[in-house]
Amino acid sequence: MNRNDVAVIRADQTEFYRANVSRLLQYAYVRCGDRQWAEDLVHETFVRLFRAWSTERAAVADRRGYAARTLLNCFRDDLRRRSARPPTDLVADHEDRPSSVPVAEGEVDVADQVRAAVRGLAPQQREVIYHFYYEDLSLAETARVMGIGPASVHNYHSLAKKRLRTELAHLAPPAKERRNER
Repeated sequence: MNRNDVAVIRADQTEFYRANVSRLLQYAYVRCGDRQWAEDLVHETFVRLFRAWSTERAAVADRRGYAARTLLNCFRDDLRRRSARPPTDLVADHEDRPSSVPVAEGEVDVADQVRAAVRGLAPQQREVIYHFYYEDLSLAETARVMGIGPASVHNYHSLAKKRLRTELAHLAPPAKERRNER
């Protein structure tokens, strides 16, 4: 490998890092529920990716999916090392981030209610919701990233939507008002 090859690889790595670091950080946060832990997972993910960069460069067509899978493997490895269970509160309230819409005293923030409802989902359902709605992946792409079959992803997606619909039904306007809005 000559200097020119090294420069090309470093430029590819830098471009890939800048394009994907925030997305991977969000995914890590959804998985572990802790900002610091998520940053550690993302760091370990990029270390692993860049260590194998020149060997996997030609072999991997979908680097984003490969990175997400590597992050998931880092998370699982970390859980084994810590010999702890993941926290149940994977979608934490962001006290350091102000709500986008001011909430009047005595009212409940809709975003808080949605976060609480998503927290109540099973881990696989939460992960499908994340990939489908936040990552904008198709169900087939979500299946590939999660390493499960498309039928399982479809099932988790359907169950999650049904549960969220039930949990958040009180947020929708009554049927009579919805007809008038059309």
